[in-house]
Amino acid sequence: MARGFVDVQGVADQVLAKTGTLRRPNGYAVDIEAILRTYSHFDNMFAARVLMPKASILEAWRATKGVGRCAHLLEVSTEAAGYRLRELQLI
Repeated sequence: MARGFVDVQGVADQVLAKTGTLRRPNGYAVDIEAILRTYSHFDNMFAARVLMPKASILEAWRATKGVGRCAHLLEVSTEAAGYRLRELQLI
């Protein structure tokens, strides 16, 4: 696969496998909502990692020990901070 291109069939297969949705006989992935939910999750993951690198979130967590205070310190939403802290298994 060339750089900059997306393997659409591969992505569709991954999404369909995660959701348990079968591919239609014509071969097309039709569960658009599942695809959008998956990409939304990747967007949130990417944003959380960019805005809150591991070292920064660890330092903020050690200093505050509270999701709200940690979020305030890092100037992100409480939801975003909670997501990143759960991802790092700190809460």
